[in-house]
Amino acid sequence: MLDDLRVYEKRFEVELDVCEPDGCTPGSFKGNPESGSYVIIHDHFAGKINGVLDIVVEGKSGELSFKEEFTIEDDGCHISKRSGPETITAR
Repeated sequence: MLDDLRVYEKRFEVELDVCEPDGCTPGSFKGNPESGSYVIIHDHFAGKINGVLDIVVEGKSGELSFKEEFTIEDDGCHISKRSGPETITAR
């Protein structure tokens, strides 16, 4: 389970609020934390990103951490991933 998650716009390092309405406490991220599967950016953000955005996703679980880059697109209705890994492995 993730202890910490940070998502930010790559160029200016502006942090994106990816917390759910009930907060951003460990384990509150969308997905299936028991299996290590999380949804970071979803259609809730449609209309808020406006176009194409390069983002960085960083996370930590105990001594393990990861940092990956993605390009996402907001068409005003849906969010889609244009580039980035399918799977992230914490090391």
